[in-house]
Amino acid sequence: MKNKLIIIHGANALSSKNQSLQKLISIIYKYFFNFIPEYNTKNPWIDVFPKLKYEIIELKWSGKIIPYDVSKTSKKLSELLDSNPDKNYIFLTESIGTEIALSAIEKSKAKNIKKIISICPISKPRNIKDFSIVSLKSKNDIFARFSNKVLWPLHFFRSTKGNIEEISLENIRHDQFVPNHKIKKNQTLLELVENKMNGF
Repeated sequence: MKNKLIIIHGANALSSKNQSLQKLISIIYKYFFNFIPEYNTKNPWIDVFPKLKYEIIELKWSGKIIPYDVSKTSKKLSELLDSNPDKNYIFLTESIGTEIALSAIEKSKAKNIKKIISICPISKPRNIKDFSIVSLKSKNDIFARFSNKVLWPLHFFRSTKGNIEEISLENIRHDQFVPNHKIKKNQTLLELVENKMNGF
């Protein structure tokens, strides 16, 4: 039986049709958050995993960074998990897609959540007990660090604890967490993710 691999993208970058405002947005992203967003691109993680090994599910959502869309998508995902509660689930989440996954799992009756590979995670701090998380972070990801403090100010001094493995990657911006990005001389980010998925 193939494991279900659920891939959840992060929020869309802010944009404007007004050229002057878009230029200002780009400056703020680049010089304040060390982040160079790309617009209207396909999720690069969708077609890189073997379909013979995984049943791949792309959870698409609007990408609008407002609480309603995140909570609405989380509810949709929890219903998906509850429709097949005995399946084995692995998650690959990007940015605030991590919060969508964790919130959905809390609402769900599914028992076979095996692992979450969380790429540049943005999520509310929790205590992880019933499954494991591999969290891939970078000190250069100022955008994620800022977002985690601003979106959940009541949890400012808390961090996610429990069954979690944190991997610190050097010199990677928020937008560079893509499969072919070299994290070592002979290793891409995709190879690291696949290594962490092995055994499920």
